[in-house]
Amino acid sequence: MTLGQNTPIMPNHAHGPLANKIDFGAKSVGTGPYRLAVQDINKEVVLERNETYKHGGDWKSAGKIRRINIALVPDYGTQVSHMLAGNYDMLHSIPWPEAAGFEGRPGYRVEAYPSYSYVYLMFDATGRSGVKPIQDPKVREALMMAINVDDIYKIIGGDTKLAMPEHICWKKQAGCDYTKLAPKFDIEGAKKLLAQAGYPNGFELEVYSADGLFRGVNEAVTGMFRKIGVTATSRAINRAALEKQARDGKVPLFATIWSGGGVPDVYSTMGFFFDGGEPASYIGHPELKVLAEKSDGEMDPAKRKDLVRQVMDGLMQDYTLRALVPNPNIYVLTPDVEITQTGMIAGAILPWGIAWKK
Repeated sequence: MTLGQNTPIMPNHAHGPLANKIDFGAKSVGTGPYRLAVQDINKEVVLERNETYKHGGDWKSAGKIRRINIALVPDYGTQVSHMLAGNYDMLHSIPWPEAAGFEGRPGYRVEAYPSYSYVYLMFDATGRSGVKPIQDPKVREALMMAINVDDIYKIIGGDTKLAMPEHICWKKQAGCDYTKLAPKFDIEGAKKLLAQAGYPNGFELEVYSADGLFRGVNEAVTGMFRKIGVTATSRAINRAALEKQARDGKVPLFATIWSGGGVPDVYSTMGFFFDGGEPASYIGHPELKVLAEKSDGEMDPAKRKDLVRQVMDGLMQDYTLRALVPNPNIYVLTPDVEITQTGMIAGAILPWGIAWKK
């Protein structure tokens, strides 16, 4: 999948001699549907259609628009102002609250497309953070049971309709399979489980996430936990601080995002959650790590799917982590523009997937 879809091919004459390979970005050359015409990191990137692009297929077709100007404007409010002034034809990777302002407005439409990306919830099941209650599978099950994913999705996707992730891989990805799902939303059932685990009056819990888009998700999750008696506090901090806290084992529970691997295959997700890094240190389960590693080298599709199924069901057997909601590709478009193909990772844009309406 990687070789056929995402592997870059670098021109040796231009890339090889560079002492700092990052410098290649300023003078990129390639063989794709578009060429880099302008790159001003303070203003814009301009792409021009490569008229000699001959080897396109369904995945990467020839360019449909001759010239694409990408304005580099980090502030969402400024982006919205430019769109309303008629300076832009499309907004992309914009949070739902800003996009929602265009719904029903003449001359604009809002569209949401699926990606492999999703928000997931991961517990410190190994106890590094010192929060004892969440080391109990019954408590983790109760916390999962307290979550209403439909309400959470409204924060990042509004009233758009996309399929919810059932697990940390999508069944449309090669190799993905599972039989055990996360518990259904049940406030009273969650309260009973907490009481059975010895916490009828709840306990204190901090829920971490990166600041920005997912602050609202974090606050929603903590609010749901409070409804079952858990004194939950939202800790939305910058990404660098979150990663350091996680490495140091100080995060008992966090809601964050994974790209789903970005390819229609499960191997990248297996590597992300089990091959080192924060997820592996939080999950534990050395026996599942062994199965995940075996799946990466298994060439028989049926046997590989069976190994992945054991991993997925093992994670949900004691409620170690769960996917919450999809992270959609959200566009605000003028009537003249249409989307023909979207990226598999939320926030990615495919220049050859944009066209003028006929």
